[in-house]
Amino acid sequence: MAVKHRSEHHPLAPITWVRSPWWDSCWFLSAPLLGLLMLVPLVVPLPTAEISAGIIVLRFAHAISSIVLAWSHRGYRQVMLTNRPKFIGVPALVMLLGLLVGIGTWLLFPAFNPFRYFFVEKLASDSFVIPLVSLTGVYTVWNLYHGGRQNFGFLCLYRGRGFTRWQRTYVVWRFRFTVPWQKVLVSLACVLVTIFVVQELKGLVAFKAVGPFCPGSDTLNHCVTAGLKSNDPRFMIVKVVGLFCFGFVTVNHYLAAIGLAAHIHARHFKCSPMAFVGSTLFVGIWLAFAFFIAMYHSIPWFDVALGLSLSLGLWHFLQDRWTFRFSDPQVRATIGRDLRGRPIMAAA
Repeated sequence: MAVKHRSEHHPLAPITWVRSPWWDSCWFLSAPLLGLLMLVPLVVPLPTAEISAGIIVLRFAHAISSIVLAWSHRGYRQVMLTNRPKFIGVPALVMLLGLLVGIGTWLLFPAFNPFRYFFVEKLASDSFVIPLVSLTGVYTVWNLYHGGRQNFGFLCLYRGRGFTRWQRTYVVWRFRFTVPWQKVLVSLACVLVTIFVVQELKGLVAFKAVGPFCPGSDTLNHCVTAGLKSNDPRFMIVKVVGLFCFGFVTVNHYLAAIGLAAHIHARHFKCSPMAFVGSTLFVGIWLAFAFFIAMYHSIPWFDVALGLSLSLGLWHFLQDRWTFRFSDPQVRATIGRDLRGRPIMAAA
């Protein structure tokens, strides 16, 4: 039978929350609220360009959260230093791959324009000979798996805790629902990104580039090709669903990654988790700033920035898997100890 854990402060009291009701509700369980908040710009005039920039900052901050946690954690850092080829060599090769993909796209396909190809023109199957397009495809498919695994991990984390009936129902619905539907929801989220960011820059565009990267968006492509206009009620339905799913899935995914890493870091160093949150957001701001500088400087610079951004995402996928793989006894004895206040024990 599985070992049940008790609070380190009250040995007879069951652990209900990962950290606290406020922390869990804000960082892990806020998906429906985030989905609704994404609908606010539809009814209230807000600076959507600034909101989009903030979401990109969150993306970078969440991408480095597990990396910063792993290398700042004294116990787990020693584990990584005993296997340098895996924890240093592989990430270095991944980042080098992104750099070479960006440079290769610039040199071999000088006419390639990421804005035009991804947001206006329809990508055909032969477009995947372009290195940056191929890397984007790999990133997107892996991201679907990565997001589903995060939801499954949180479902396991909350399983068996001392919740009331309604709390348990909500947690199970929140995470179990999004595991099988991750593919569909992220597809709609990608539709939102196109609508939310590009429309701010260029006005309404044809979303023909969504199909190759987002399975399930063929209906949207058909509607746009058939002449669906921005004042069409069907378009508004697509926009509302896309915005809600983007907040529900993608933004909550970002917050959950940062919040969990901040909790473990705070327990390890016995400090406020907001110190970790603030530091990762600070780095995320500078990474986003560098990304925007490259984007507006020139197309070659943007190719390289996209390649490095995608490779950072791939490193994040790998580091998440390594750092939170609790079937590994070394992870349970280091990261697991600070996650729950004592080492996570394998089921007996």
